[in-house]
Amino acid sequence: MTDTETPLNFMLDNNADMLSFPGTFPYNTGSLTDECNVTLTAKKYFMLRLLNSNKRFTSDANYLFFAQYVMDMKQTCASVTAAMAYY
Repeated sequence: MTDTETPLNFMLDNNADMLSFPGTFPYNTGSLTDECNVTLTAKKYFMLRLLNSNKRFTSDANYLFFAQYVMDMKQTCASVTAAMAYY
């Protein structure tokens, strides 16, 4: 497998949500890793996106599954880190 065929971990990509869903980010701003005045956790970020009065995020089922997947991966990674620290 060459370097161009090696899959990348999307958690390492700073703009994975913006690159995956360009229609929901028309101005290329507002992704999970963008700097802002208030520090947001991933959970709060997705809650704000999904509970916003603008329904472009909640109307996209793929984005909903993406948000769920990101949260599951973050929780799994945190659990593995905690388990590894225990041993």
